[in-house]
Amino acid sequence: GMKTEGETERKVSINYLNAAIETPNILLADDVLDQGFTLAAVKSQLEKEHPGATVKTTVLLQKRLENPSPEVRALRERFRPDYIGFEVEDRWIVGYGLDVDELFRELPYVALAREEAFR
Repeated sequence: GMKTEGETERKVSINYLNAAIETPNILLADDVLDQGFTLAAVKSQLEKEHPGATVKTTVLLQKRLENPSPEVRALRERFRPDYIGFEVEDRWIVGYGLDVDELFRELPYVALAREEAFR
């Protein structure tokens, strides 16, 4: 779902085949780290299910949050991706597979979307 103003938590549902992971190293890759709810939850779940595995995370883009809620600030302090491609403003990002309402995903570059056009 889309981030809402002042969001303090998000229920994350993890649905996947609980296949046996036979490697001691797991790398989770995500496109954008916004608040961090989803990637932190997936990492935590994998660490519980595979206690001997090393779980690392990487994101293409990490947003610099200007005014996060205290809960989001605490989460972002506890959970940091191991590898970050670029830091970007806390704006809507499109292109290179990223979309707003299924638009602009096909752009061959990353750009900022005018948020007021979609609200």
